[in-house]
Amino acid sequence: MGRPRQIFLYEHVTGGGLLGAATEDLQALQAEGGAMWGAVLRDLGRIDAVRVVTMVDGRFDVPCPSGMGMRVHRVNSVEEWEQRFDELARDADDVLLIAPETGGVLTRLTERVERLGARLLSPSSTFCAWGADKTAVATTMAQAGVPMPHGVRLAATDPWPSEFPAPAVLKPNDGCGSDRVRRLDDCSTDARYGAETVWRLEKFAPGRAASVACLCGPTGFVILPPCLQRLSDDGEFRYLGGLRLVDEASAVRLAERVCAALPPVVGYIGLDLVLGPADDGSDDVLIEVNPRVTTSYVGLAQMQQGNLAEGIIRMCDGRGFEPRWNAELVSFTASGELRSDRTEPDGLQGSVIALDIGGANLKASDGGGYSRAAYFPLWKSPERLADAVDTLFADAPPCSTWVVTMTGELADCFRTKREGVAAILDAVEVAAARCAARPRVLVYLTDGTFVSPEVARLGPLQAAASNWHALAAFVARRFRDSSGLLIDVGSTTCDLIPFADGAPTATGHTDPDRLASGELVYTGVVRSPVCALVRSLPWRGGMCGTAQELFATTLDAYLVLGRLPEDLENCNTADGRPATIEFARDRLARCICADRESFDLADARAAAVAIEAAQWDLMSDAWSRVVARGAVPEVVVVGGQGEFLAKALLNRVGFVGRVVSLSAEFGDEASRAGPAYALARLAMEGTILCSS
Repeated sequence: MGRPRQIFLYEHVTGGGLLGAATEDLQALQAEGGAMWGAVLRDLGRIDAVRVVTMVDGRFDVPCPSGMGMRVHRVNSVEEWEQRFDELARDADDVLLIAPETGGVLTRLTERVERLGARLLSPSSTFCAWGADKTAVATTMAQAGVPMPHGVRLAATDPWPSEFPAPAVLKPNDGCGSDRVRRLDDCSTDARYGAETVWRLEKFAPGRAASVACLCGPTGFVILPPCLQRLSDDGEFRYLGGLRLVDEASAVRLAERVCAALPPVVGYIGLDLVLGPADDGSDDVLIEVNPRVTTSYVGLAQMQQGNLAEGIIRMCDGRGFEPRWNAELVSFTASGELRSDRTEPDGLQGSVIALDIGGANLKASDGGGYSRAAYFPLWKSPERLADAVDTLFADAPPCSTWVVTMTGELADCFRTKREGVAAILDAVEVAAARCAARPRVLVYLTDGTFVSPEVARLGPLQAAASNWHALAAFVARRFRDSSGLLIDVGSTTCDLIPFADGAPTATGHTDPDRLASGELVYTGVVRSPVCALVRSLPWRGGMCGTAQELFATTLDAYLVLGRLPEDLENCNTADGRPATIEFARDRLARCICADRESFDLADARAAAVAIEAAQWDLMSDAWSRVVARGAVPEVVVVGGQGEFLAKALLNRVGFVGRVVSLSAEFGDEASRAGPAYALARLAMEGTILCSS
């Protein structure tokens, strides 16, 4: 074997670049810089063919990974820094630099390494100078058609553009991070300060702040998983940390366009983006390019199943890199502290109540004797959701934690699912704040984790339509020794979710993916319009076409057939009259433009049988598609308000295996509030990942 490859890792703050500055002024910088330095150092130290050398400011008590064959040189003066930096750079095979762009620091350090003849594993001085000049970046990207906010460069002597449209953002043209960045809601007066600073004034871009890291080399680039950025809401955009982005497709598309327009570059770079309100990514913009390792490296290194530093080396060598990522949600603070920790069941102290917020129904359960369900048409009165939660919880036992799942974000009172998730969580937090027990609120995601509302708002598509996963996860855990299928038929939808080895094995996770896979069928036993199920109904010995109007729903069919009980107080029907057989007959008659004088109870029963058969057809097709992707299930678990329909389906398809009824196991109320019941049990019994 040849000698190990010697790599000099230098991070400016922890490495002595600020010797002479007061240590009390450097605490925040040292925490962030130390996190990046430590993460890269650990990764490099795990590569057998690499020997790492690095520098540390002697004033800092910086912990260094031990036992990894690395040399750490402490420096205590500017003179010692000068000598040691040059010596280590000259003797190294490769140098990886991490430093701020502000004031040309990163560019000057890179030029120094280049003069010493060392090979860089980070961007060249030419690229660093370009990336540090925000106006130069904007010009290059505009020429390539990459969207960026409109802006102007302002030297100290340039006139202030008082007519610039507000809101706007003022930042140093060579700034690093949020240093001296401010939002301006009024551009009529000059907001510059500091005669030595060249500024950039640009249009404020609304949306979610995100970052995308890229590994670059002679063979191209590799896009790493996007992360959302938490920024302060005080107009100064202070960086508070990051979280892996779940709905990442549009961020990746924009990052690919940026990388295609970049000047030649090697190493790790970061892109700051704003993901606009349009779901198709048409409002997304690039904010700036960071020509260095960023704080997101800390979280990305945790997600990567291999070694991210080895990826940098491979890309710089031209050998390519294919990263493999964990599915686990990872969040981190501005100082690089990971906020992802698995806790045992007692991690949720005190009692728990789960809340399932749908578009038409609210459901709550403590996983024991308390389960409630209430009709609430969210699309009609989203502003009353907090009051509706108060009413639902009027007789609830006291608890310390509410855990929330939802499908109501799809209600058409919201323009996007992102808006719906945020509005629902806002209402729940209002209700929790009014509750005497002041419970904390946690949100269930489709990866099986619980997070704070703040984190859920950052990744809304993983909080959206998450209730099916809660029920499937609970059922899969209960029947962990069997391969099986959960069939949950509710008032509006039907879920067919396979499970094995104690976990759901669903193909889709978002509603569109689940509809495409057959794991979600948008038909239920109460709210599905008859006109959406059938084009004709039997009448007087023949078939009669149906009116394409909301005259009746499946509730009416199952009232007539005796599958659902009559309820004089329930007027949530197609015509607003009570849920009785008498009025159900009238509603079904209107489906063929008839009335009670020409449509008797026998006609109503014949129509109801045809409607039920139409639902069987939809569900049978979904059964065939789901089962075809795996083996015939050993056990089928049925539940929901339409459990009777699931049982009938199994008879229709000839299933002869074990059938388990959730209503028989846990009671009718718990079965009807199935996702809420399951979520409460998961929170109390299962291992939880909590991210705050």
